[in-house]
Order: sequence, then C-alpha cells, then structure tokens
Amino acid sequence: MKAGFKWITEDLMFLAPSNKGHVGMGFEEKLGAFRRDLENSLKLGAHQITFYPTIIPIKSSGYKLVELRK
Repeated sequence: MKAGFKWITEDLMFLAPSNKGHVGMGFEEKLGAFRRDLENSLKLGAHQITFYPTIIPIKSSGYKLVELRK
C-alpha cells in the first residue's frame, strides 16, 4: 500500500524447476519452500494469491533444459 496500490495480487508457480531441481527435492523440502513463498506473499501484503503448476511441454526447449538440470 506504500506505493499507492489498493489491491495486490500475486501468482505463485509451484513445481518450478530450480537450480537444485524439483525432482531432487524431498517432500518436506518442497513443502518448506512453498510455505516460505506463501509467508513472504502475506508479509508483503498480498490481498489475493493464486497458485499455478509449472507446465513445461515435452517437445519444448525448456523441457530439455530441465532434463539437463540447467
């Protein structure tokens, strides 16, 4: 609200590849990352938070990068 916004929305993506790779993360680590992101959104004053899964089509260049863990 300091910047003059009356309504703040955030879109959070889950299952997004990271430097460590989401496949290599255990459930508790994934849950911890999700919780930290949610808590940070609330601390920043978000009024609405929407969650979306990361979808990377198999034939895309992004999929190849995930396979290579880049």
